[in-house]
Amino acid sequence: MIVHLTFDEMADVAFIEELNDDSKELILRVQSHILDCTECKAMYDKLYALRSTADRLVNDGPMMQKSAALRFIRTLTDNFTLTQDRVQRWFDKVISETSELYLTVVKTQLGRITEISSLSSDMFDFGYALPIGARGSETHGVIDKTVLIDDNDTDNRVSVVDGNCLVVQFRTENFASPDPHILIVSDTGDVRCSKLSQNGEVFEARFYGLEAGEYRVYFE
Repeated sequence: MIVHLTFDEMADVAFIEELNDDSKELILRVQSHILDCTECKAMYDKLYALRSTADRLVNDGPMMQKSAALRFIRTLTDNFTLTQDRVQRWFDKVISETSELYLTVVKTQLGRITEISSLSSDMFDFGYALPIGARGSETHGVIDKTVLIDDNDTDNRVSVVDGNCLVVQFRTENFASPDPHILIVSDTGDVRCSKLSQNGEVFEARFYGLEAGEYRVYFE
């Protein structure tokens, strides 16, 4: 039975920064292995092909460390049926720093999400829903700051479920791809990716364990 190379071994060689005895030994082992293993060679070739793009990500984009770039690639590797073109499109989205949605997550010390907020984007205009009975009234109830609704389409919404789960929901017509995914990138370089599941006329994704901070949301 073939013992495959690990992702980290292939990534370390594809993104080699310093030649020493240990790295030379790893390079020899990886190159020897991929001569006979088509599966590992395919993954290594994708990593190596992405190196120039990752270099741009590290130098010019929001993620300023090699480790962050590798986490980004690992996320895509774990969640997509990779094609070079598709991964390149995701990189380009992140490098441009222009996302479909910007979110802020606020948490209490107990680890529960108590508030989310959003900046308007070209595609959506998310805001807090008015409390029931408040519309047209001079008195306002307590606004639920854990639910954001698109003013143009109430089926597009972001909400918090059970205190620790962020649910992102969009109407299906917003997606041209039959296999849509959503990517969330934090201001600290944390990357989350999820396939959107269809539920009637909407697509939905759920994210657990998000830390407080700023997030850019991309989808395709």
